[in-house]
Amino acid sequence: MQVQGCLQLFGTACWRRPGREFDLPDTLPGYLLAHLALHGDWIGRDALVGLFWPQRSDSEGLHNLRANLHRARALLSAWAVPQTFEAAPHRVRLRLPTDVAEFRRAIGRADWARALDLQGGPLLQSWSFRGFSLLDEWARVERSALADSWRDAALKAALQHELSGRGGLAAQTLLRLLERGDTPTDDAVQALLRVAAGAGCREAALAQYERLRNALQEDLQLQPAAQTQALARALREPGAAPPAPPRPAAAGVPRGVLHPPRLVGRTAERERLRNGALRVVVVAGEPGVGKTRLLEEALPRACWIACREGLAEVPFGAVADWLVDQREALPELGAWRRDLGTLVPALLADEQVPPADPATAKPRLLLALAQLLESCGSVVVFDDLQWADGATCELVGLLGRRAAVPLRLAYRSDELHAGLQALLDTLDAGPGYERIALEPLSAIELLELLATISQADAAPALFGAWLHRRTGGNAFFVLQTLRALFESGRLVAEQGGWASALDQITTDYSELQIPSRAADLVRRRVLALPEGTRRVLTVIAVAGDARAVEPLAAAAECSPWHAANAIAELQAHGLLRGPFFAHDLVRQSVERALPESLRAVLHSGVARHFAGVLRSEQIAAHWWAAGNEAQAVHATVAATATLRQAGLQADALALTTQALQRVRDSAARARLRVVRSRIRLERAEPAEAEADALEALDEVAAPQDRAGAFLVICELRMQQGRLEEAHQALQQAAACDPGHEGLILEQARVAQLMGRVADVVDTLEQRCAQLRQLPPGHELLQVLISLGSAYGELGQGPRGLVLLQEAYRLGGRMNARYAQVEAAINLLWGLSALGRNDEAVAVAEEALALGEYDSTPTLRNNLAWSLRELGRIEQASRLCEQLAAGADPTLAVIAQARLIEMDAGIAERGALAETRVEQLLGAFDSTDIYVAHAAAAKAVLRHGNGAQVERALRYLKPQMPIDPWLHRELSAAMAARGIDPVPHIGEPAGAAL
Repeated sequence: MQVQGCLQLFGTACWRRPGREFDLPDTLPGYLLAHLALHGDWIGRDALVGLFWPQRSDSEGLHNLRANLHRARALLSAWAVPQTFEAAPHRVRLRLPTDVAEFRRAIGRADWARALDLQGGPLLQSWSFRGFSLLDEWARVERSALADSWRDAALKAALQHELSGRGGLAAQTLLRLLERGDTPTDDAVQALLRVAAGAGCREAALAQYERLRNALQEDLQLQPAAQTQALARALREPGAAPPAPPRPAAAGVPRGVLHPPRLVGRTAERERLRNGALRVVVVAGEPGVGKTRLLEEALPRACWIACREGLAEVPFGAVADWLVDQREALPELGAWRRDLGTLVPALLADEQVPPADPATAKPRLLLALAQLLESCGSVVVFDDLQWADGATCELVGLLGRRAAVPLRLAYRSDELHAGLQALLDTLDAGPGYERIALEPLSAIELLELLATISQADAAPALFGAWLHRRTGGNAFFVLQTLRALFESGRLVAEQGGWASALDQITTDYSELQIPSRAADLVRRRVLALPEGTRRVLTVIAVAGDARAVEPLAAAAECSPWHAANAIAELQAHGLLRGPFFAHDLVRQSVERALPESLRAVLHSGVARHFAGVLRSEQIAAHWWAAGNEAQAVHATVAATATLRQAGLQADALALTTQALQRVRDSAARARLRVVRSRIRLERAEPAEAEADALEALDEVAAPQDRAGAFLVICELRMQQGRLEEAHQALQQAAACDPGHEGLILEQARVAQLMGRVADVVDTLEQRCAQLRQLPPGHELLQVLISLGSAYGELGQGPRGLVLLQEAYRLGGRMNARYAQVEAAINLLWGLSALGRNDEAVAVAEEALALGEYDSTPTLRNNLAWSLRELGRIEQASRLCEQLAAGADPTLAVIAQARLIEMDAGIAERGALAETRVEQLLGAFDSTDIYVAHAAAAKAVLRHGNGAQVERALRYLKPQMPIDPWLHRELSAAMAARGIDPVPHIGEPAGAAL
């Protein structure tokens, strides 16, 4: 991008172009432009919000950012350079020439004289940064750093003049340096004292020495360094020989080495990746060979998901990161929002969601993710697939089967494992699959790379041959080797290109000695960093990235300001790119170099300070790595709760199983077994769930865990129809932990099934009173619904109705729509029982408009009943037909039975009754839920023939309790056919409505 002009940031900020000059205002848009121009590359919107508005909420900060970016664009338009600003959904950049950038380039190429001329004054000298304390601090740090660089450039320029025999120029440069600073420094005064005699400025040099001496004495009660004092004494003695100048400092690393401007070679590979006719293209290669850079160059607009080593055990970990990063740019999610919200709750805003259905949640989430990714780009990339978790691999497989968008994958060929191989074999089974084995750069390609990054017409063939032999053509190793040579001063950037002191005397550059592995080069670079920066880097290596600065600072035991500066320094050194490591090999090199004892301490610090930032699975992994079993178990249990909420029971099961293999403490084992038994219950694995619960009771379990085990046993006994044993298990749970979460609700559920609702009303009332004293939550909603329903069953309908209405309103205030639907189901029955069917229908229709939830079909079922009671048969029939064709087999059987009964009163439909009864009987085995069998048997008794009735009676069980109303209806239907109901449905239980 060619732009005529330059943004002047040294001294008075302004935009200059030929013939014109525009002031850069001392306002927020000006601050934004200055910050972006200084950064020079992409910067995250979140990072800008954190710098400019750290005290504001994320949404308010992002709003402020958008508004001020708009104002900043207006300035750029006035300068006729709007094209220099680029915006992406979660990052922005400004590609505007600046004097600071030119100053840095001069430093990078060791053009010290040019650097001196460019910095005519301090950075943003006159700006106030009123009200932006972090920004003011950032500017102060940048200003100080640039001033230090200018000072260093002056010293190096003076040294160059001194070494070249131009003492007068050296003295002028040094005097300029000393006059610009408030306090003289030892190194500058030493250099001036060395050249003063030859430059004819003896008195000026001694005056600067006296300034230094006085300043040190007044401020620190110190004297100048011994070498400085010796130089001053020698200067006062006529005829004294001048001292020899010191050796020159090493040159900086050219930008081309840090950020190669373009991809070299790989033409055929790029074309294959861009070929939309290929359904799946897989890129495999060794670490550092250039897989990611190839994909970035070939597919710049791809929807990109980067798997990371630290997320390998976190279900959908990389996908969740992508969702968070892309949150502002996502399309309208519609029906996907609630499913995706189980993975990234921020997508739900404030809406609360119910526990996921284990049978359907994961398939729905996979489908939602697949459809979202397909809608976001023309191609989807999964990078570093060797670190993809199992759930992400399932998503990749689904995308491959759907073939709605091209899929591009990359993995390390030396880390191919069985799970990844199975995925690749599955993808390979379909058409349009291709694999690219990415080889290292050839000798010719490496020469092209050298010419590109050195901006030379041709690369030195001899040096290129040595570099290829040394690195094997691995692109990452090539760049790290070049960087090491520059940083050590063995390679320098000069006007005509790069140069080495060996150029004129070597035959093959074998004299250049460097470590034989890229990891060793990285470790050398790390060791050269200041101690405080190294500490921050090690924490970043353990945490995985540098996105959360404050927890990072706490774990590194430093201030956030120091951590932010360290991150900037690491970015400047090319170890980080944004908040992430420039390459995973960098992170691995840093982490693997840590002593075992220090690694444990760092894992502990990350686990402690990143709670709420990292996923619970990651926190648990850090506690395990730190050797803290108790905290690891606690985090594991928290992680399983999150996974279960998202419907990822298989992953929760694997996590608890892995934890059980590691723990020794009996109480911890009991806790994990209780959690695993609950997961297995949700996965419909009753035998395994019971085994875990019983084994937990055999351990030295805490009271709450014993109660949890008995609750699982209670649930199992209810499923088996053994209600008395379920009641006994509840009594044992209550004896262990009377206040156990969910105990009261489970007692109410069992009591209802046993017809003993009166036994739990007092307990529900007491718990309701307790919960009303606390902030409203899910338990209060459930207790209100249970207590309201209990009153109804005890013949206290109006009293129960008040509580059900309260639950419905509370669900609305909490934005828990699913709870409103659940409350509406019971509220509908309560109103209907009081003959208020019109109100019942209105409530149900309002609740249906809230959206689709797991309990919405049940609400439709109950609404159909009320509509029938009102004589609105056609509307009731339409709802029943919808339910009969739905995915829930239990509700489908009930709906078919209801349709038979409603059709009986319609002449043209009544003739089909026997046929429909036959269809209903065929559906009995589709569900094990007894209430469905009982409701369907009632329809068969009323409208079926003798043989059909006999078949229906086989499904009735006298030991299974049913609602009193349904018991009366069945009794009446049997009596009409001369059948004794007791052998089939037992005696009635509970009070009648």
